[in-house]
Amino acid sequence: MARRILLAHEFSERLDLLARGPQEVNGVLLYARKGTLCPIEYLFITGQGDERHVSADPQHILILNAFFRSNHSYRVIKFHTHTSRTMQRFGQHHNTNFSRADIREYDKQLQYDPEFIGMVVTPHTKLLYAPDHPTLHLIEGFPKVADDKIQNELQAIARMQGYELAHK
Repeated sequence: MARRILLAHEFSERLDLLARGPQEVNGVLLYARKGTLCPIEYLFITGQGDERHVSADPQHILILNAFFRSNHSYRVIKFHTHTSRTMQRFGQHHNTNFSRADIREYDKQLQYDPEFIGMVVTPHTKLLYAPDHPTLHLIEGFPKVADDKIQNELQAIARMQGYELAHK
């Protein structure tokens, strides 16, 4: 049965702002699955770059890995943006479709994690990629308690590693 991704309007708006920004961005949306429901609780940016390549900050990946070692119930939707610069360089097709490189990367991820979900955010849409064809549902309300808890835990992990995360 297809998973239902529950995305609060505030998270959706943040993703839209990132897709309209000058730089390409990648990151993860954290959720704790409840049956087929996947309510997004946190948005974490892992890297930025240009329309040709986005590199994740190795420190951000270390922080996320430490978070998952003590929070086994959490999963991620790995996202990245296609900004207007992507469309200028590679064509309007990328405004509403995955690139071949996106699909290759996602298929590689699925070999290691059959529950993997990929997402591309463009100025016009949000696309999900997974074998069960998950659906995206915008919801009212914001998971403030969960968002704050995750933010505080990530900040604590970062400080223990001698790193300071930028505040949202």
